[in-house]
Amino acid sequence: MDPTLIVNCTDHTPVGVRVEAYYSAIILGTVRLVALSTLSTLVRNVPRRKMYLTSLTATAISLLGVATFSCILVEIQLITVVVF
Repeated sequence: MDPTLIVNCTDHTPVGVRVEAYYSAIILGTVRLVALSTLSTLVRNVPRRKMYLTSLTATAISLLGVATFSCILVEIQLITVVVF
């Protein structure tokens, strides 16, 4: 049996959730806590218009980055595109 797989306590059968999923949840919660603390400070100290412009710019750059990365992966055939 894989030691990184979570098992049922009564009969020790695998339940299909890997331990890495729990670590991912802990890391995600920590990142959210840090982001919330940082952003609550920014809301008080930075003018609203500047914050909106920064958010718009960061969102656009992120979306372009994801689109570019996806196109590159499709071109080198690491992922396949499924059309419904």
